[in-house]
Amino acid sequence: MRFATRRPKGLGRLGRVTYAYEREFRNIDRQGTESGRRWVRNQQRSIEDWRRRSSGQKPASTRRLGIGDVRNTPVARRTPA
Repeated sequence: MRFATRRPKGLGRLGRVTYAYEREFRNIDRQGTESGRRWVRNQQRSIEDWRRRSSGQKPASTRRLGIGDVRNTPVARRTPA
C-alpha cells in the first residue's frame, strides 16, 4: 500500500478515509504557498514510509512517535467501523 507516493487529487477522497489532520493540511495548502504544499507532500511521504516499516506492530509503537498518533488516534474516534 503506497498511497502517498502517487495519489491523484480526486482519488484521495474516495477509496480511503480522510484523516482529520489531512483535511487541515489540504485547507492550509489551498490558500498556502508552494513551499507549504511541498512540505505537506513530504510530511505525508515520511508518515507512509514509517508505516510501511512498522506495519508489524500496532499503536503501542505508534505512541512513541509524534506522527503516529496524529494519524491513528483520531481515526479510531472518527470511524466507528
